[in-house]
Amino acid sequence: VLYDFPGNPEDQSQIPGKAGQFFNLKERYEDGWSLVVDCETGKEGIFPSAYMKEVATKNFVQKQPDQTPPEAAPSQEFEKYERMKKAGLPIGAIENAMKRDGVSPPAGFFGSKPELKSEASHAKNEDLHKYERMKKAGLAEAAIRHAMKRDGITPPLDFFGDVSSDETKKPTGNAEFGPEYEKYKRMRNAGLPQGAIENAMQRDGVQPPPNFFKSGNQAIE
Repeated sequence: VLYDFPGNPEDQSQIPGKAGQFFNLKERYEDGWSLVVDCETGKEGIFPSAYMKEVATKNFVQKQPDQTPPEAAPSQEFEKYERMKKAGLPIGAIENAMKRDGVSPPAGFFGSKPELKSEASHAKNEDLHKYERMKKAGLAEAAIRHAMKRDGITPPLDFFGDVSSDETKKPTGNAEFGPEYEKYKRMRNAGLPQGAIENAMQRDGVQPPPNFFKSGNQAIE
């Protein structure tokens, strides 16, 4: 064994080991793990292949000081969540998936928790890149907020634009009905029941703006 490996106490298939310890190698797997037997205790289990080296005799070369061990390959139980991490999904979304599956993340799975960043630098936060792309794609604010809520993400105060006074937020005329509501305006102008339009909005994660259904049969160009 080249490096200390404490193993995951929640994964009974893993076997811990310390540098200088000897295992009997039975089989190497393609996923980065090997099946070994502890030469002293006779215990069998899987051990990260990168943490050990095959030797013909006990002339074992000790590891060099200050040498950082490579990252152990994830056990099959956590491969799904490793792929989610590599895909750039927010930590909150991965934690929700683990909670839904009844799985507890092992120590260090997410690394060091990032410090909270100021709202002025939120654009640099990788967790928000997904929602920045949704904004650029023209998705409705309500739909993006719905996705953030589902993923356990709280948007910074200025994520959806500069915080302005109530005066600047007051809609004028039909300006409150932005382009994201064109689909529902056409449905309304076509005479579809209000309940059908509300169901479509709810399905799309869109909230109807104030007075949207109070315009009666007034068509909006």
